[in-house]
Amino acid sequence: MDKTLKREELATLLRSLSAADMAWLRQRLLRRDSAALLQDTGRISPQELLSAESWLWERAAAARGPREKRPRLRMWLIFMLLRYAALRLVEIFALDSPDLDLQEGVIRVKGPCARTVPLPLAVSRRLRRVLEDPGLFPAGREPMRCDASYVRRSLQECGAACGLPKGLLSARSLRHSRALELGRQGLPLPVVDIFLGRRAGPGQSGIVRYDPQGAQRLLREQLQRERPMKTSARNVFQGRIVSLRQSGLLVEV
Repeated sequence: MDKTLKREELATLLRSLSAADMAWLRQRLLRRDSAALLQDTGRISPQELLSAESWLWERAAAARGPREKRPRLRMWLIFMLLRYAALRLVEIFALDSPDLDLQEGVIRVKGPCARTVPLPLAVSRRLRRVLEDPGLFPAGREPMRCDASYVRRSLQECGAACGLPKGLLSARSLRHSRALELGRQGLPLPVVDIFLGRRAGPGQSGIVRYDPQGAQRLLREQLQRERPMKTSARNVFQGRIVSLRQSGLLVEV
């Protein structure tokens, strides 16, 4: 009797949902980790992600010399790979310079979950400008090699500076946020799993399949349309305003 009553209440609730809410629920129920996604825990908003990215970049720009600037820029690079490529920390640390083909806008990941990860074009150009500075990142060395505890401390410091809840900004939450972001952009969920380097769950391989070449094509097409830095006729750019100077109808920012 109780089960019947609960089912009737659930059916009433489902009928009251809008089409957008139903699509949101259906997308999450199709995921094998649907319980975690329904709670939507560990997700960082786009505004919070942009704030963290800007803080790390400004911190590196404020360094007093190469010795101080190099580790800060390395931390910014690691954040960008977590944020836009959704790599695992162990995958980032293992990257060599040849693995970063930023001319083509791809990262070749080695290891058990080897794959080719495309990047948004704007992100690829920014990473390339930083890594091509021989004074900061000499050729032939592992540019991302550092201590995992240093990354965790830096992310905690960044999160605190940006006003985020303690522990929210982490490598795992950045990876999770990217997965949700790509799913909401309309990419099929098996393609998102390929992007993340996740293997199909038990019994799933026979139900959900996707051609890796087709997945790569979809990813590249989607990411080429993605603009991490918003620009428009209103001239909205990433950064922090430090001064304003008005001259008639014009304002210099």
